[in-house]
Amino acid sequence: MIIRKEKVVVYDIEIFPNVFHCCCKDTEDGTIYKFEISERKNQLEDLVAYFMTKGIIFCGYNNHHYDDVVLNYIIDYKQKLTGLPFWRVCQSLFNLSQLIVADEEGNRERYKKWIYSNYFHSMDLLTMQFSQKLRVGLKTMQVTMHYDNVQEYDGDFNQPLPADRIDDMIAYNINDVESTTELLSRLKDQIELRLFIEQEHGIDCLSMDSVKMAETFLLEEYSKQSGIPKNVIKEMRSPMDYIPLKDVILPFIKYKNPKLQDVLEDMKKQVVYSKERKGYEKKFVLSNVVYSVGVGGIHSIHTPQIFHPKDDEHIGHADVTLT
Repeated sequence: MIIRKEKVVVYDIEIFPNVFHCCCKDTEDGTIYKFEISERKNQLEDLVAYFMTKGIIFCGYNNHHYDDVVLNYIIDYKQKLTGLPFWRVCQSLFNLSQLIVADEEGNRERYKKWIYSNYFHSMDLLTMQFSQKLRVGLKTMQVTMHYDNVQEYDGDFNQPLPADRIDDMIAYNINDVESTTELLSRLKDQIELRLFIEQEHGIDCLSMDSVKMAETFLLEEYSKQSGIPKNVIKEMRSPMDYIPLKDVILPFIKYKNPKLQDVLEDMKKQVVYSKERKGYEKKFVLSNVVYSVGVGGIHSIHTPQIFHPKDDEHIGHADVTLT
């Protein structure tokens, strides 16, 4: 796959107190590259050279919040790390990994520098698909996409890895890269959409979910139209502690269907409070479908079912249109 005239390389890292491994797959020719730092070998310099290669965009799953941070650290401290024995390099990377995994606000300041470093180009398939509260791990994603070989590592990442188990770990690492490559292929349409938006509006949204894309676009456009700097807009907040919905529902909104009109009138009686978003929910039946409307919007309610399309059938999803 080529993106922005750069070759896409999928990658993933594994870190133990005494072993570091990075697996990369060239999506153009299928070549797999392996970089190891252990008692068996130390390929730190080869690793840095590969990630500094021009014309590559690296792709991972949750890499912006983990893998990229570690790689930026390695590149930044290459000269110092190169002069250390392998076990000290691995211990340093393990300590950094522990800080990242803990994800504590105070600790984040200690590795903040490498979060925002840009030694190499990368894209993140996790942040592309999900907003923060909906994100899932790679194993869950493998199950969701019905990947052929879902593997969970059966060892302890917090314990030293015996030399005779390193190859098993590498096989696990490769499998993660292969599944991420498959996911990348399935997200081709999503990638093309983001590249189109980037070309049309100048927004770098390759690793953004749809909500983040919309927020970024509205921020850009509002800043252009109002002349207010984006950083100022981000700090702006509504002074309203509560909002009567009758004051914000436009007067021309009305329905011919009596049931929908009743829902509208009921909504006009509601008041939304800034510190409380839950509490109101109204359910109604329309055309034999149950709907629920509340602060979060309107949704149809269905009994969970499994559908198996025939060879000449396609299962699609459409939002509702109420008139």
